[in-house]
Amino acid sequence: MEQLGEINTTEQVCKYLHIGRGLLYEEMKDGKITAFKTGRSYRFTKQAVLDYIKRMEVKPQDVSLVEEDQKGDNHGKEENTSPAE
Repeated sequence: MEQLGEINTTEQVCKYLHIGRGLLYEEMKDGKITAFKTGRSYRFTKQAVLDYIKRMEVKPQDVSLVEEDQKGDNHGKEENTSPAE
């Protein structure tokens, strides 16, 4: 498993979180994870990554909602009940 240093590159954080670069940039844009810029590159502190993980933690009451959503055949998509044209 990838270990976090005190200061981490985009690539290191993506590997650690098992997410793509696009999602990481989106999370930055939305203010969900903080970073700082060095030249043209972003860097993430270990604490920023750990804070992000803590904020994204699933609460027990949220788990039942996910499980119920996955039970349906439509996988969270609305069923189209209108007649075919």
